[in-house]
Amino acid sequence: LALDGTGNVELARHVFGDRMTGHRFAVERRMTVTQTTGKSFSKVSLTGANKAGEVITAARQRDAAILRVQVKAFAARRNRAFLAASKAVREALGDGEAMTGHFGALRGVNAYEACLAAIVLGREQPAPGAIEDLARCFAVAREERLLTVDSYVTCTRRRRMRDPAAVSVETVEVHPDPLAQAILEQVREAECVQTLDRVRAIFADREGWILNTLVLDITIDCVSSWKAVRQGWRG
Repeated sequence: LALDGTGNVELARHVFGDRMTGHRFAVERRMTVTQTTGKSFSKVSLTGANKAGEVITAARQRDAAILRVQVKAFAARRNRAFLAASKAVREALGDGEAMTGHFGALRGVNAYEACLAAIVLGREQPAPGAIEDLARCFAVAREERLLTVDSYVTCTRRRRMRDPAAVSVETVEVHPDPLAQAILEQVREAECVQTLDRVRAIFADREGWILNTLVLDITIDCVSSWKAVRQGWRG
C-alpha cells in the first residue's frame, strides 16, 4: 500500500511493477485560491543571482530586493501565513512574519496546519538535463530511448476554474518526453500542490495564493496580476 496525495501511478509502476493499481479519492479543499498571471517569480527575479549564486547586475539585484520586500509585505498582510519557495529564495527572503518552508522539504510536514493562508512563491524547475538524469532511473526497462533536449518546449494549458464559465489559459514549459515530463511535474507542480495542502484545508477554511504561472491540479477561484493582488483585489 502506497499513499501519496500527488503521486504518479505510472512512475510507481516503474518501481513496484505493472500489477500496481491506482485509486484516487479526491477530497474537496475548503480553500479559496487566487493565482497570479504574467509573472513566474523565478529564482533570478527574487535573488538577483544566477544558478551559481553570482550577482548578475546591480540593476537585477536592486529589482530582486524590491520584489522580496513586496512579497514579504504581502505575506505579512495574510493572517498566519505559510510561504514556501525554493531554498535559495527562502534564504534570500530572510526572516518575516510568515512561517516559511522550501520545496523538497514539505511532504508530510504538519508544522503549518494552524496557518490560515498558504502562499506558493515561484516554483522548482531543474534544467532538462537534471530531469533526464532522474528519468533514466525509471527508464531502465523501457524499450524506447529517452528523448534528451537542451531546453523545454512550451504548450498551452487551461486552468480548472471554480466558475465553469471562466476561462484561463497559460503557456507552460514542458519536456517532450512523457517520462521526463512526469518527473518534472513531480518536482515542480506537485511541490506547489503539497505547499497548499500543508495548511490542511480539508479540515478548515483557508486561503491559497499561487504566485507563479503554472497550471496545477487545483481549482482556482480568481486569476489576477501581481500588481492587482498586492493592491488587495480579490476578484
